[in-house]
Amino acid sequence: MYVSAEFLITVINILGVNDIGLGLVPYRRSPLSNGIVNFFIAFSMCFVDPLIETILFQFLLYKIIKNKYNYIIISSFIFGISHNYSLLYILIMFLFGSIYSTTFYFRAETRNKPLITVYLMHSIWNILVFIKTFLVDI
Repeated sequence: MYVSAEFLITVINILGVNDIGLGLVPYRRSPLSNGIVNFFIAFSMCFVDPLIETILFQFLLYKIIKNKYNYIIISSFIFGISHNYSLLYILIMFLFGSIYSTTFYFRAETRNKPLITVYLMHSIWNILVFIKTFLVDI
């Protein structure tokens, strides 16, 4: 099955998947300062977004793209450009995407719970970013 990068980017943009929530509520700098609404932003950033991104960028692409190297590169590229806050951030997220997609690929090939593994990796990373960004004043 052939899926163009433009189609996948369009799907990503429609869903609004990003590191600051699903676009369901407006982002504010301090998600803990405004009660329950911002709790959902934090929850989305730490638990919901990593699941959706793992399904979109690793699981579905793994099912579509059969060549290992094409899968890793395309998955990493789409993961990177979906986090389009700056060019540097895109490059950093490309590297994270390559870690996630490589992990997913090899765990899937050994039938060793790739979705759970990559979801947990991504979720833990987002929790650490959340703590550093919003809770720790460094």
